[in-house]
Amino acid sequence: TSSNKLLNGNVGNYLNYENHVNAVVDFYGPTDLNVFYDCPITDGKALTIEQKIRVFGNVENISKKFELANPINYIDKNTPPFLIIHGEKDKVVPVCQSKLLHEALLKSNIESELILKEDGDHNGNTFMPYQTNLMANFFYNQYNKQL
Repeated sequence: TSSNKLLNGNVGNYLNYENHVNAVVDFYGPTDLNVFYDCPITDGKALTIEQKIRVFGNVENISKKFELANPINYIDKNTPPFLIIHGEKDKVVPVCQSKLLHEALLKSNIESELILKEDGDHNGNTFMPYQTNLMANFFYNQYNKQL
């Protein structure tokens, strides 16, 4: 999002500093809000169009807000490598969101690793030591690639 001034921000005392990111770890993050509720959520219910309008405004506003907020729309040749971790028992963010991001990254020739934890929920407590080790190894390996 660094190329989007609206999202990157233009306030504070650090405007002269580079905001380049070398690696990303994504834990159960929303990826494409346009299809967020089209994916099944474990034991969850999809929002109706009426509920979406109450939350986000009219249909036109929803689309504009979603396009701006969708991380999947910001993938380009400068996107850093990703490690994506998602619990398959997540009742908040559908696991297909992580799958969509992973597929979009690979399609754009961006390094991506997707880890789906069978017994994982949204808060990650069921696999915290496991994911901490994955994340540490991922950042360590990405750092060493930079050297």
